[in-house]
Amino acid sequence: MSAVREVTSMQELEAAVGSCHDGQGLIICCSASWCGPCKAIKPEFEALSARHPDVLCLRAMDDTGPDVVAAMKIRGFPTFIAGTKSGGATFTETHRFSGADRSKLESTFASLAAASAASAPDPFSGAGRSLGALGGGGGGAKADMKAARLAAMERRRAADAAAREAPAAAAAAAPAPAPAAPAPAPAAPAPAPAAPAPPAGGERLFPNVQALVDMGFGVEAASLAIGYGGSLEGALDWLEARPDGKPLPGEAAPDAGDGAGGDGDGGDGDGDGYEDDGAEGGGGASGLSLAERKARVQRLIAEKKAAKAAEEKEAAKARELARREAGQRAAEAEAARAAAAKEVERRERQRDAQAAAKRKLIARLQVVQDQLERAKASGHADKVAELEAKIAALQGGHEHHAASGKFDPAAWQARLERAMGVLSKLDGERGRTAMATVKALVSNAMDPAKGGAGEEAGAKFRRVKADKPALRSRVTDVPGGRPLLMAAGWAAEFSAEAEAAGVSGAAAVDAFVFGGAPLTAEQAARLGRAAIEAIDAALAK
Repeated sequence: MSAVREVTSMQELEAAVGSCHDGQGLIICCSASWCGPCKAIKPEFEALSARHPDVLCLRAMDDTGPDVVAAMKIRGFPTFIAGTKSGGATFTETHRFSGADRSKLESTFASLAAASAASAPDPFSGAGRSLGALGGGGGGAKADMKAARLAAMERRRAADAAAREAPAAAAAAAPAPAPAAPAPAPAAPAPAPAAPAPPAGGERLFPNVQALVDMGFGVEAASLAIGYGGSLEGALDWLEARPDGKPLPGEAAPDAGDGAGGDGDGGDGDGDGYEDDGAEGGGGASGLSLAERKARVQRLIAEKKAAKAAEEKEAAKARELARREAGQRAAEAEAARAAAAKEVERRERQRDAQAAAKRKLIARLQVVQDQLERAKASGHADKVAELEAKIAALQGGHEHHAASGKFDPAAWQARLERAMGVLSKLDGERGRTAMATVKALVSNAMDPAKGGAGEEAGAKFRRVKADKPALRSRVTDVPGGRPLLMAAGWAAEFSAEAEAAGVSGAAAVDAFVFGGAPLTAEQAARLGRAAIEAIDAALAK
């Protein structure tokens, strides 16, 4: 079974140190659960702790004991802190090292074991009982026991002399404090925690003890108050009831497991410095009363709580801002995906509608051709002329759908003449009105003064809505009107919505684009001039 004891707070650490005897060696292993070297050195550390039971072995983990790791100023894992107890709840740090160094760890355990053995209480210092001759003890055994007791006493005297020299030297260098009025000695006080001497050299004070020392209390009074009070506020209450810093008569000593560290709210947690004001009891050189000191601690605690609340508020604000930004980005991405899907769906509907319109146009052309055959068989000349004009108009729309995109001047000239012939055969003014309207459209598109593209302006697109009643009645619904527009250099685009609604091919023209993709600006201008000349010649007849 491992002899390593895990501590999760400064209170547990101070309680563990307080349970040792003065001068006993101790080692604290600060590690983390995610650290590979920590896992590698863990079996060796536990084996050495079992081999040296006189050395207090403690472990503080980064996730379960962050306060301990922070108070020890750990910069890397694993870090081993070695020292000896100096009294009360304090210990003197002798050295520390980082890394999974087995040889250094073994040598550290050896030195700590030697320190523990040298400072161990003498088991033969009390009054014993002699067994006499019946006990089997001879004269040689008695001599050996006496020599062992003498050697232990010599070691004890040497350790006590060394412990007295350090505070004596420090007291000699400092001015002597004014003598205080003697306090009445309490009768038969209960055993109390050992009071430590003022720290010297590398000795560390725990945060709560250091906080009381900074407020003007002596180390002995601070250690006793923390031991009895259990926390910083409890220690202040204990000192307020005991101005001399001594326990009351009959007051029970605190248990070692009760702890003496608290949560460290009032201390800075560094434990690096110590200022001894020479006060042994509740008094100090700060000149503050107990109530003022307690108010100061309460103010420090309130400031720390306010700072922590402000920090948590800023963190919550940052988290909320990040959440909103993430939500906005997600909404924008979703909107972009929806728009792309909608565009794909619109294009598919348009292609389907155009294919349906083409099939409908071909079917209508077949019906009109059948009607023409029956009219020829019955001898109705007027009906034949009207049906031939319809067939020419429908064939013009079909040729537009099947166009290859290549410009053929002869083919375009033939289409122009065929469209003019269809319009010339119409009764009344319908054909002449359609030709005049097409001439006006072409002339306006070619005249820059009227907002047109001009012959040298390149491919500038003009759109004419086919749903206008005037355009439908004069051109698009007239047989030969739309073929004349296309022969004059205009390209017809069909509306997918109109075709999906079942509108006829001639009435479904959505726009006419001057200088369409199959034509260059020069070709469109030539066709426009040819159309104007042909229309003028037809209108002059």
